[in-house]
Amino acid sequence: MAREATVGAPGGASVSFDLRDGQVLLEHGEGATEVSFGRYAISFPLAAGDSQLTSRAELSPPGLLGEAAGAEGEERRRLLLEFHRRLSLPSLCLIMMLLGPPLSLWAGRSGKLGGLALGMLVFALYYAGVVYTEGLAATGALPVWLGAWLPAAVLGAASAWMFRRAASR
Repeated sequence: MAREATVGAPGGASVSFDLRDGQVLLEHGEGATEVSFGRYAISFPLAAGDSQLTSRAELSPPGLLGEAAGAEGEERRRLLLEFHRRLSLPSLCLIMMLLGPPLSLWAGRSGKLGGLALGMLVFALYYAGVVYTEGLAATGALPVWLGAWLPAAVLGAASAWMFRRAASR
């Protein structure tokens, strides 16, 4: 926190903050240290430029494919697995749209806790499948695309079957 601040963009390559009469609270372990300052200047670059990305989470899907093309072995599998995971997890929303109505009919009048328990069971089974198949894909026992998409495909097939069965009632 500061009493006064000036924001500037010298040269357009970064944003700078010139802070006056303020305090910084630094937390460490179970304690904290408060530092007071008369003047504090800090700047942040606007463009990443040539700096290296620090994690796969910062890469775009095309960036993941580009990095995977230059990688080999385990690192290549991990990058491709992350790429396929980013595509398969959003498909889960569409699958859940098919699964919701039949599950609610199946839970029937068991009350709110029955439907919640059923939903939690489906989620736990899906999550266990994701952890297992992605682990197999990371070790090379399964192709990467299959490890990422298999749990969603199984849940999607089960959802479509349940939806079709509920619709025919």
